[in-house]
Amino acid sequence: MKSYTIFALALLGILLCWPVSKSQAQNKKVIAAVHQLMDIPFFSSFDSIGNVMEGAARRVKNDPLLYSETEMNQLQNAYETSAMRFNKVLTSMKMDLLNPKKLKLILNDPKTYSESYQFKLEQADNAYQQEFVQLKAKIDNDKQIDGFSIPLLITILEGTYQVFKYLQEVKREVRKFTEELLDTYLVAPHRVLLWEEL
Repeated sequence: MKSYTIFALALLGILLCWPVSKSQAQNKKVIAAVHQLMDIPFFSSFDSIGNVMEGAARRVKNDPLLYSETEMNQLQNAYETSAMRFNKVLTSMKMDLLNPKKLKLILNDPKTYSESYQFKLEQADNAYQQEFVQLKAKIDNDKQIDGFSIPLLITILEGTYQVFKYLQEVKREVRKFTEELLDTYLVAPHRVLLWEEL
């Protein structure tokens, strides 16, 4: 009877611990998938674009005597609008990955889905060029360009397909992405800082 009790307790202990270790292993796979996703050149290019934008805005903020209050407000509004457009690309990506219907579309046709994100990025770039860069050049009355280089734009636009193609490769893990995980790894480290955060 004593050996039966010991055996039953040992079996119970194994059964209680097994789901935890299985869950931990699955979580490690999901975290690894997110880290590999962040290694795709799209995200370093997105960061570079953010650095260019933030640097241009910092130069404006650091020289308040060069601009009238009206000009400063116009530049701030143009920058904020541009930063929000780029950040919306990240938040849209996060929401699409959390939406089962959109995730199914992504996994079935990453090429088409990446094209929709290329379009969003081109719109964000055009808005930044037309709203902030042109306004700053007009106010500064100079030829200095705070825009993005052509190779950087090509890298980020081509990188969108790599992102969605990779998601297709790790579809099991992608289905386990949570909002907290995506906020931590996808949105927070890559978002463009807003004016007040500079």
